Amino acid sequence: MGEEQWNMYKQYFQDYEIAAAQANKDLLPYITEASRLTLEEQTRDIEANAPVKDALRQQQMETIGQTAPVQEKFYQEALGGVDVGKRQAEAGGEAANQLMLGEQTRRRNLSRMGLSPESSAGRDALRTDTVTGAGLIGGARNQARAGAETENFNRLGYALGFGSTGAALPGVQSTQGQGQTYFGNADPYARAV
Repeated sequence: MGEEQWNMYKQYFQDYEIAAAQANKDLLPYITEASRLTLEEQTRDIEANAPVKDALRQQQMETIGQTAPVQEKFYQEALGGVDVGKRQAEAGGEAANQLMLGEQTRRRNLSRMGLSPESSAGRDALRTDTVTGAGLIGGARNQARAGAETENFNRLGYALGFGSTGAALPGVQSTQGQGQTYFGNADPYARAV
């Protein structure tokens, strides 16, 4: 069995592999030259861009110094958030004020219909409005609390995102990994096409 496979290899594949290895060997000077030229060009680009990168770094360092007080204030505001209790009180007070104005209007309307607000029918209508009003005030306070909590959470998330990108220096990129451009490998097992 092994002898048959060796004979088949010699007959069908050996010449091909020898030719592929020779083709790759013939390409080595071109691959080497192309890699050399690419590395030289990248080196020139790095050297030419060095003053630009230095200027960008300097400008950014100045900007960081100038914006530090603004960033500090931003973080204080984000961490401080909004006063949930104050928002609830404002919403509840506004709802209560609107209900009070509405109650005065309802008393006038009852009087126009010939009902005394002090009668049992008038008191029932106003009592129903009072229960409804209590629900409206509670709903306004709950909605204000939920909105304030969401706003506080969003402020913290925004500040966290701002902080994670605020330290980067634009225009300053790593040169690690550059110069590793290959135009083909001189792999003896590669299949030349």
